[in-house]
Amino acid sequence: MSGISLGNLVCALALAGFGAIACTSRDSAGDADGSASGEPVLATPTFGPLGVPVGVALLDHRASATKRWCADFEENEPAVGDTVTLVWPDSSADSVATVHTRVRRARPGRCPQTRMDTSAIDDANFGTVYELVLADSAADSATVAELASTPAIAIRGSARWTRGADGYPRADLDGDENPERARLCTSNEGIHLTLWTVLDNAPAGKPREHRRWRAYQSLGYDVEPSCTARETDDPPATTQ
Repeated sequence: MSGISLGNLVCALALAGFGAIACTSRDSAGDADGSASGEPVLATPTFGPLGVPVGVALLDHRASATKRWCADFEENEPAVGDTVTLVWPDSSADSVATVHTRVRRARPGRCPQTRMDTSAIDDANFGTVYELVLADSAADSATVAELASTPAIAIRGSARWTRGADGYPRADLDGDENPERARLCTSNEGIHLTLWTVLDNAPAGKPREHRRWRAYQSLGYDVEPSCTARETDDPPATTQ
């Protein structure tokens, strides 16, 4: 499977105008497709929509306070006060980069993509977006300092994220006992953020992962592509 290290993404987004970020390298554990260790998982998999609000969170450059994000949720919508976990996917041996936020308010319009993106951001024709603030301002300071300016997957709830044997973050988001895996890859001018349900005990001849959600974030300049067709195609991999 294709992937990109979070350290490389941080450097790329700094150059794209997402914020002043110190570029540091982070070793990748590779993209091997492995399964988690432990007892076999016996569950009935579901490969439709996750059933929980999922979206993309970007640093809110308009906010007077620091450490606030703007999130756009495509299907289900959160409520003011809900807990939303931000996940920065990468393939690594480090701890999963996550922070817990809460929904401060909803507003009409769209999320600014960069500091200079100010056109029609309050236009109600774009729908509704949500302002997220840290649930605990004293927590996750190291993660926030390094990653606040890079796009994250925003997921309602406080599911616990761990590393799978393949190095990718995983958590059971829909309660069916099959974990969801968070991934990131690059296309020609942007990144694709994806969530996949992983079957640790898939039947012989059947795919062991099914894409449940995908979002594209433009960077506005050329990058080296790393995505596979299964990470970018439409319709989602649930029909494969």
